[in-house]
Amino acid sequence: MVPSWRDQARGNSGSRDDRLTFSCQCHLGEQLQVFFGAWCELVNDDDEMLKFRIVGDEEVYWRKDYISLSSPMAKSCLGKRVDDEIVVHTPLGIKTWYIIKIEYNKDDPAFLMSLPRSRTL
Repeated sequence: MVPSWRDQARGNSGSRDDRLTFSCQCHLGEQLQVFFGAWCELVNDDDEMLKFRIVGDEEVYWRKDYISLSSPMAKSCLGKRVDDEIVVHTPLGIKTWYIIKIEYNKDDPAFLMSLPRSRTL
C-alpha cells in the first residue's frame, strides 16, 4: 500500500496500525460524545461537581465512581457532548447538570466507538 500524503507528512508508513494511530490523533481535537465507558465530569448551577464512568450493571459494585448504563444519569448523558445540558429526573425533583469534560481510556474499545465517523482517512 502506498502511504497517503497525510501519512507521509506525519512520517507514517501507511500500515494499518499507523493509520489507526493517525486517525485517533486527527479526531482527538473534535468533541467526543458520551457512550458506554466514558468518564464524565459534570457541574450544576450550585457548582457541585460529579465525576463518574458509565459501565455495565455488574461493574458498578466495584467502584464508587462508576454508574450503571441503566441509571437515569447515564441515560441522560448518552450521546451528549461537552457543554450540553443534562436534565435528570430524581426522587428529589428535576436536576440540571452541564457536561464539562468527557474522557475515555485510550486502550478501551469504547474510545474508538466514540470517535466521530464523519471523516475517513
